[in-house]
Amino acid sequence: MTDESPGVPGRRMLLRRTDHSIHDERPDLLASNVIRFFTDAPILSEIPAGTAPLVLYWSDARSDNFTTATEAGRRDAEAAGYRFVRTEGYIYPTAPRGTIVAPLKLYWSPAREDNFTTATETGWRDAEAASYTLVDRTEGFVLPSQSTPTSQRTLTVPLNLYWSDARADNFLTASDFGRQDAEAAGYRCVRVEGYIYPRAIALRAQRGQYVSIDVGSGGVFANGPDIHDSETFEVVYLGPDTIALRTPNGYYLSAQEGGGWGIYANSSRAAEWETFVPVLQGGGKIALRTYNGHFVCAEGGGGREVVANRTEIHEWETFELIGV
Repeated sequence: MTDESPGVPGRRMLLRRTDHSIHDERPDLLASNVIRFFTDAPILSEIPAGTAPLVLYWSDARSDNFTTATEAGRRDAEAAGYRFVRTEGYIYPTAPRGTIVAPLKLYWSPAREDNFTTATETGWRDAEAASYTLVDRTEGFVLPSQSTPTSQRTLTVPLNLYWSDARADNFLTASDFGRQDAEAAGYRCVRVEGYIYPRAIALRAQRGQYVSIDVGSGGVFANGPDIHDSETFEVVYLGPDTIALRTPNGYYLSAQEGGGWGIYANSSRAAEWETFVPVLQGGGKIALRTYNGHFVCAEGGGGREVVANRTEIHEWETFELIGV
């Protein structure tokens, strides 16, 4: 069987290559995949409703990290010669009704040439004590904790503040790449400023290995020792509490038949089988519930295949959530 079969224009169906006769496989599952490919309507992807990207810039001249979510902030950064680094995640540009949020305020120190964005009263006091000036705008609004009703029903990661004595620079990041950059440059973590919606994530299984994609077969395993492209999943926000996970090569994680069987990175669109509900477990950990109510599981707690056939959440069904 070939790896790819032609479909309608602009769509591809990836069928996992095996070394067995189709009579040794599940012909009903093959048939359901083919029927679904031609009949299911894809779900449109988007960022979290009502949010804007939180963008990180860097200035070599000033040795300054600057995190902003406003058009004015992006213009100021580019005008001052800052360069774009990455999107850290998503925050609210305005305070949404019925959601507990904290304002992400921007301060500036001419003496240090340091932009300081902070969402905590401690940060605001520290800025004023160090003679920073409050800039006349709010960069956006973040969730103050993971115990708010909004945080408890969706996917959020901590927005960490780092500080460098050598550079006199405050650095705000929500990604593991940002953490690595900060620690490599001698920054120390000060506190969590709030929680934001991640752009991309990695999932660490109970035994410490990361969920990883085998690009050749589309198989999903919990055997990644570190976070690289194969362990990175872009989060596609489908609704208030539902997501899809997209690999760097454009395929979505798909729970076969919506759950109860294996899970593969073999779908070029997000429909029902590619829909997951994050279930927060506390301590920065989550479980993932499939469309028909099964849970994603790292067999053996890691080191083996990842499946979507469990009916309860235990250690093997729990993953540490890491913003990337």
